[in-house]
Amino acid sequence: MRESAIMSDNLKAAIELSVWLALIAIATLLAILGVLSLEGCIWVATLLMLGIFLAAWRGLGGGRHPCFLFLGMLLVFQFGRPIAHMVGALSDPMQIEVATAVPFQISPIAAQITLLILVLSAICIYAPCRFGYRPEVFRPGNEARWLEALYVLVLITF
Repeated sequence: MRESAIMSDNLKAAIELSVWLALIAIATLLAILGVLSLEGCIWVATLLMLGIFLAAWRGLGGGRHPCFLFLGMLLVFQFGRPIAHMVGALSDPMQIEVATAVPFQISPIAAQITLLILVLSAICIYAPCRFGYRPEVFRPGNEARWLEALYVLVLITF
């Protein structure tokens, strides 16, 4: 790859990551000022996480990078309850009910901070992968017939 193309890719990555960090900063400021409620924070954090996940698909070779898999698992395991809340399956995604005799809730500000820190951690995982990514040219041979089946397997895994 030419040096100017690498610089251009790094510049695009820097701009993209600056936008993600600015969105997190704005959401955090709105949460601190009390403008963003817990419900709003759930929506904002989940949509930001989905956006980072889709950006990893686009920016890291269509899902062929371990960072994409990690972000997908982070989305499923850490944002499963907020997503279930968004579609109406849970009334309170922040209620702790596993491994306790009596379910309890955390404070709304602690829940907001937790959600925003999870999104920030996703950005911190995505950033070095995005800067260091250099696409490999895939020249399919006989194994190309398995590629669609492997994509289906990845989708089933999620």
